[in-house]
Amino acid sequence: MSTNMDITREFTVDYAPIGKKEFAKYIKEKREENNEALGLEISTRDLGAIIGIDYEMFRKILNQQKPTKKRDCIIAICVALDMFPGEIDEALGLYQYMPALDEENPRDRFIKSQITGNYKISVAELNKRLIQFGFPGLDIQDKRSSKKKISAEDVVVKLPYKVLELKVRTPIDSDYYYGDPYDSLCTTYTPARCRSIGDMLIGDSSKKEYYHLTASTDGYMSSSVYRNGDLPTSYKSLEECGIFKDYFIELHNTIALEKERLLSILKDTKNYQHRASARLINDKICVFYEEFNYIMPELNEYYVMSYASGKYILRVYNESAFMSYYLISDEYKRYYGDCQPEPIETYESLEQIEHLLSSVKKNSQDNARYRMRKKAFERIKPSIDTLLSDIKAGNKYIQNLNAIYDYPEETLKYYDAEAAFRCTYNEEFGDIIGCSDAADFTSESGATISITLQDIFKAFEYGVPNINEICRIKEQYGSIESVLS
Repeated sequence: MSTNMDITREFTVDYAPIGKKEFAKYIKEKREENNEALGLEISTRDLGAIIGIDYEMFRKILNQQKPTKKRDCIIAICVALDMFPGEIDEALGLYQYMPALDEENPRDRFIKSQITGNYKISVAELNKRLIQFGFPGLDIQDKRSSKKKISAEDVVVKLPYKVLELKVRTPIDSDYYYGDPYDSLCTTYTPARCRSIGDMLIGDSSKKEYYHLTASTDGYMSSSVYRNGDLPTSYKSLEECGIFKDYFIELHNTIALEKERLLSILKDTKNYQHRASARLINDKICVFYEEFNYIMPELNEYYVMSYASGKYILRVYNESAFMSYYLISDEYKRYYGDCQPEPIETYESLEQIEHLLSSVKKNSQDNARYRMRKKAFERIKPSIDTLLSDIKAGNKYIQNLNAIYDYPEETLKYYDAEAAFRCTYNEEFGDIIGCSDAADFTSESGATISITLQDIFKAFEYGVPNINEICRIKEQYGSIESVLS
């Protein structure tokens, strides 16, 4: 007899209007966070002055004693507090259910691009850029509250050329059609692959002057006369761009949005069916695997199994967590923010799941859930074991020395150890032609540690980040291979 499993999700539902104080509370929290992060002391009065509203009126707008109908006013408050697009959407929702920033709305998309590409952009600068690129400026104040509002007359908006065309493209390295060219676990899903290039055509038809501007997420910027055939002029910074500076700022903002889209694709394992990788964590190789629960997609569940130091752990998430394992904490924060995924369930062994399964009724929902967890554990574990075996056998690498470097000795540059190994160079070709087989290093504890070339090669392949870590691992565990035990 089959068991029906009700998919029950718990929500806190409040059919009453959002309390008027909720928005004010949220803004207060964000203001205090911003002050702490930047070492500032911006008060509510200061915040009102920043967006140009009298304090008494601003206080009443915040508390919704006299609620504003101006959506731009709420956006301006958020921009003044350096809030991200997602936080702005939340603030808009708390203020009388105002609509969130809409990607399909050109003006909203432009505002989002300015915030994404220019974190800490000021309200005045945002207003200026809106007007410069042909959008209505910020409409912040109700007519009844004040005659003053930020307008085109308050800013310098003159740009020498009109934007005729703006395109963003995402180049895909053809080498990736055949797999990762570096054949390394650390590069297969690297965010460095998320590159975007922006092209802008600007011109003055009366003078018949047209320019093609190009910018990329790796910092490259160039300008060239359209259809002239001359070599493009490259720029190392915005300050070098002269009259093209504002246009390059807009290009950077636009490609930042595209990069954000690419990073969101990279983050979600649903786009890959399943993923497996490994990296060095706490001196041990940790192997991890993630798959989406396609058997019951209605549950929106992700299974993540990790293995390290002889222990398998299965975790269940409501969002993809693979990249939080793949990247070190600081890298993850840089690309995806502070919010690390948190598991909703954790199982430290197959025996634990079987024990839970035996403790519930056969026809219960818990029984159905534990059976799914058991099958997931049994299904994923062989993939973990296979990858670990491949790493031990030298069939898979966290960093593939031979694919990354032409000569193994080049890893000495990676570890800044050329001098210690007494390397000599071929001046004509720039390659290493000789070095010692071993060198002595001083560990952080003061001990003398002998490191061989083979130690260097293995450490690189296992993802050991620096020479100090190599010394510490060898001093504490006796060999670099210990990270596999």
